[in-house]
Amino acid sequence: MGRFQYPDRYDSVTVTIANGASVSAAVAVGGLAPIAVYIPDAMDGTNVLFSVGLTESGTFYPLRSDGTGAADFLFPDSGALGKYTVFSETLRKALASFPYFKFVTGTSHASQTLQTAQRTLTVIFGSY
Repeated sequence: MGRFQYPDRYDSVTVTIANGASVSAAVAVGGLAPIAVYIPDAMDGTNVLFSVGLTESGTFYPLRSDGTGAADFLFPDSGALGKYTVFSETLRKALASFPYFKFVTGTSHASQTLQTAQRTLTVIFGSY
């Protein structure tokens, strides 16, 4: 994971999903809010989900979009591939509530999509 810090307000992090995998390396939130992500147009599948954790090498849990824990937080659709897409305020706050998160490709945490090549995603962080 590479990190480039922009002056004053923004931070950029690249993270990869390995060939044959469906889960990225952990992304450290670092006190900033994740505000956008670049998902390559070659991504296998069109949805990204999130897992969140308290430590980089600890257990990660599915991020759910409702209070019941039944619905995965799906992001985005095929129109978002190959460009930067801004996270909703709800997703931004949810991800910023944990020290680490991972990207998971698939339609649900139970139905993940393996990548046929290494994929690099770029996350933009900013202050609230």
